Amino acid sequence: MRKQYQLVLSFLMVSLASGLCSISASAFSFNDGPQFSVGGYSVSLFLLLFILLGVIAVISFTVGIYSAVKTSETKPSKFTPEDHREEISQKIKELDSGFDSEEFITFGKATLVNVLEAVTERDRGILEYIEGYRLYTAHREKIENLDFKNQYEVFKNIVFFDERIPYYQLDQKNEVVHLYLSGKMMNYIDKTFVSKSLPVLDNEKDSVGKNVYINFKYILTFTRTAQSSSVPFLPGKCSRCGEQSKELTCPRCTKCGALIEHPQNGWKLVELTRLTGSKKTNDCGIDQ
Repeated sequence: MRKQYQLVLSFLMVSLASGLCSISASAFSFNDGPQFSVGGYSVSLFLLLFILLGVIAVISFTVGIYSAVKTSETKPSKFTPEDHREEISQKIKELDSGFDSEEFITFGKATLVNVLEAVTERDRGILEYIEGYRLYTAHREKIENLDFKNQYEVFKNIVFFDERIPYYQLDQKNEVVHLYLSGKMMNYIDKTFVSKSLPVLDNEKDSVGKNVYINFKYILTFTRTAQSSSVPFLPGKCSRCGEQSKELTCPRCTKCGALIEHPQNGWKLVELTRLTGSKKTNDCGIDQ
């Protein structure tokens, strides 16, 4: 879609340039109306108005295109996958009797919160613990690129609306599960970052006073070694000072700051896909 807009914009600009060239010779010979001297040439007021209107039209069209593209890229997709949690849960239990789909969903929500908050805090240690190598590398590079611009991306006040398990695949080596989560949160790029300490922001607005609450849809792709065994997803304990974590969304010890290793049951987050525009996901249930 972006390419189509670029082609249309290019056509308009070429047309405008061609029109200006075709009338320029005759425009300089106009005797009617006010005349202005520009670079030794006598230029008609009508020609200046024509050029001005053309420039305004191109700029307006460009802004419209940018807004449309930006909206399509950030607005959540209308697609909502089918929920196959019951049949997928039964399939996983054939190999792992301790698996519980509701506990897995709670774990998935905590994982998303921990990842997004770690991106906000630029906490690479948490990301490396939770994510697979490729996803961790992508997030690390994104953080470094924003740091270079004295910016950072903020995710906060995350609230969930819906959760589903639309896809599962099992082969001889690995299990793959997709978890769909939708909700609402604050998300924006903060451009006021000038030191390692985060600025204090209003709960509902960014540093320039703009409302930044948005709706979201994510697909979290988890994978683990086939025939792994599950234990209850419980808050962990700090290996440094022994402090007990109160919840799954507390990846660092509140007492000493060390990383708390919560039970993961072998699951690793390898992909995090934001469903925007016309994006869809596989929701066939069990992939045979």
